[in-house]
Amino acid sequence: MNKLMQIFNQKVELILNLYKSGNFPKAALECKDAINFYPKAVILYNFYGIILMNLGKIDESIDYLKKGLIVNSKYAPIYDNLGTAYKEKGNYSKALYYYEESIKLDSKSATTFNNLGNFFHVQNDNENAILNYIKATEINPNFSIAHYNAGVVFKNIGNFKKANKYLKNAINININFFTAHRIISQITNYTPNNDHLVTLKKVYDNGKILMKQKTELLFALGKAHEDLKSFNDSYKFYLQGNNNRRNELSFSAKKEKKEFNDIKKIFRPTFFKKFSKNLIKEKTPIFIVGMPRSGTTLVEQIISSHPLVFGGDELDYIPKIIEKNFSNIKNEISFNQI
Repeated sequence: MNKLMQIFNQKVELILNLYKSGNFPKAALECKDAINFYPKAVILYNFYGIILMNLGKIDESIDYLKKGLIVNSKYAPIYDNLGTAYKEKGNYSKALYYYEESIKLDSKSATTFNNLGNFFHVQNDNENAILNYIKATEINPNFSIAHYNAGVVFKNIGNFKKANKYLKNAINININFFTAHRIISQITNYTPNNDHLVTLKKVYDNGKILMKQKTELLFALGKAHEDLKSFNDSYKFYLQGNNNRRNELSFSAKKEKKEFNDIKKIFRPTFFKKFSKNLIKEKTPIFIVGMPRSGTTLVEQIISSHPLVFGGDELDYIPKIIEKNFSNIKNEISFNQI
């Protein structure tokens, strides 16, 4: 290996390590610097595009990914990442185009099929989501994320047997996949000798894993012991899980109050009257609101079972419209998914 190639590989390794550690700003600086030195290295444009997406700079990400295609129009991963970028923008036609182009160039990419599954999942197309997740697991049987994603969709549609199968696959590949453990706990009625309960206890007793990393696992153990009517143990696990979660959150009652006051100031009767002529009267939206765990999902499922109703799940259309048309306040108000 010549000296230049060695330096290039070291630079790539540095960028990857910064990315994996979550230091996206530093990774972006190093990657931009590398592109200046190696303008024909398509892999750098792909890395930079991914890093920019993680920084929330979707448009800039798309620009650099497309610059990468100018360098090498046959590099499949860039098409894949362009699909993800356009999916994040809500431009689903372009997202689908780029995912399909990526697969044309590399039909053995488990990552692309998993991403395509995510694309269909976002649109509540569960059938195509499952098909693509399973395709990803067939290409790479050790792809735990794809197994997990398939399990989640099967759970959402009520096929708990298959959900359990794919979620178990995920934890067999990665026993420390804590979120998968929690989803399994939601569809399991535990008995004292349940095999998953044995696994939960084994992972919980692993002293190499910090307690603050075990939040999802703690909730799973809380559910399991609740099923067993071991309420003291259940309370202990739930309490620790809640304490962990609280430490992960940064909540400001003052900021929350300001957000609601700003919403009330903007969305007054005069606002709706001004735009009433633009309303689509052939379709009527149904908004289901409520506190977390209050049954809103169940209500949505009941209503959407009617043939004339389409269940949209948690859509982000309104937050995106607000951000686009009220850019002067977007830095002051955080509009979460509705």
